[in-house]
Amino acid sequence: FNIASMAGVMKSAPGISAYTASKHAAVALSSSLRQELEPWGIQVCSVCPSFHRTALVEGMHDNAHQHWKSMPKQLQDEYGEECTRQILTMLDKAYQFSWKSEVVVDEFVRGLRGRHLDAEMIIGTDSRLCYLLVNMLPTWLYHTVQYLNAPHAVPRSMRKK
Repeated sequence: FNIASMAGVMKSAPGISAYTASKHAAVALSSSLRQELEPWGIQVCSVCPSFHRTALVEGMHDNAHQHWKSMPKQLQDEYGEECTRQILTMLDKAYQFSWKSEVVVDEFVRGLRGRHLDAEMIIGTDSRLCYLLVNMLPTWLYHTVQYLNAPHAVPRSMRKK
């Protein structure tokens, strides 16, 4: 098993590009290993849960707020209050819709009980729905939906004058 994330099977995930790239790499590695090891009866599976509550996720909002408060005033001015507020709101929403870790573990265990593992184990009802939509929507429409749901505040220092 290779623990990845839904970010590894999404077309893109703005705002977390490095994370998404690393998860795509994990899914690709699993896919290659799955094909290489199949002749020996070895199954390889990427486990792709959606956003779930871990210590990292539970502390995101507070950590972001602490970083904001510890930043030099000049850097705070470059970002601006609106950009920071939208980022904190996005983190709060992500946490509100996240799964309890126990749910992820329970689904993972249920998946293990099957005789044949899929290449990707998509964990969470929201993940399965998202996975279907991502693979059915044309890329331009997928990107439009993402854009409409993303924060739009631009750091003050990056705004056109």
